[in-house]
Amino acid sequence: ASYGNAVEIQVMATRFIQNVSRDLHIDLTSDFTFYTSLEKHLRATLLNRFDSLPQNSALELIRKNYPDVMRITKQELPILENYVHHRISENELSYLAMHICAAIERKRGNRKHARVAVVCSGGVGTSELLVERLKQRFDFQIVAVTAAH
Repeated sequence: ASYGNAVEIQVMATRFIQNVSRDLHIDLTSDFTFYTSLEKHLRATLLNRFDSLPQNSALELIRKNYPDVMRITKQELPILENYVHHRISENELSYLAMHICAAIERKRGNRKHARVAVVCSGGVGTSELLVERLKQRFDFQIVAVTAAH
């Protein structure tokens, strides 16, 4: 596997988030912050082959306060391990769990939706398709759709 393949990492992040959401019974799939931070984390750690992460000082706190997240994260590790062809340590697992915990906390505490304007260089049909795809994927309010020209 080429560890820098952006598309593969994006697909892997999306699958991981979908599975974690399903297993935890909480929809985290529209949390763009979660997706981007997880994708960046995966890219950085895959490029370093998980070797350079410092010991996570929050590991015990996560184990104690989020046992389900730790269990589900461990359960979903094969998605990542199949890509890197080696086992992922509990230390790395705890970093992944922290991303999930942050997404859960955002979901619990942040009921406001981002207000978004969509600017598209395509025609009306392209704009409508783009808006519908965005609404399926992310949880925000689209306040305007306009042409780029």
